[in-house]
Amino acid sequence: MLIEWIIIIVLFVLCLILFWKNAQLSKENSIIKNNLKSEKESHKKGLNSQNPIIKGKAYEKVATLLSGFKYKPSNCRFLGNPIDYIIFNNLEDEKKDVEIILMDVKTGRAGLNKNQKRIEKACKEKRIKFEIFRITETEQGLNTELK
Repeated sequence: MLIEWIIIIVLFVLCLILFWKNAQLSKENSIIKNNLKSEKESHKKGLNSQNPIIKGKAYEKVATLLSGFKYKPSNCRFLGNPIDYIIFNNLEDEKKDVEIILMDVKTGRAGLNKNQKRIEKACKEKRIKFEIFRITETEQGLNTELK
């Protein structure tokens, strides 16, 4: 009879340990699920906040192909930074004067950054020039001259 009581007590203690361990695992599982859920939400927010930037970068590169773009794509040169395009309007028509346009593509509510505003101001104030950097080879090496 004593052995039966010892077995019952041992089984009772084992049951208590198993219930306690199960409670701990449930709590840990709940914490992991919450962390995973918040990570997914953070990831979604991150992707959503990057989408306009990614889309803007893509639109910059295809802007010359979209309707409403009034210049010939063949006359446009993509720079990307600090401005998106330098456009040589009328370059293919020798009867017309060439017009040089510096253009930046913006999407949504994006505005010009500080350097782009400075470039815009330089254009408006006609602080633009054309220079030639001449390189010639000699027996002594390379000679350079800025004209």
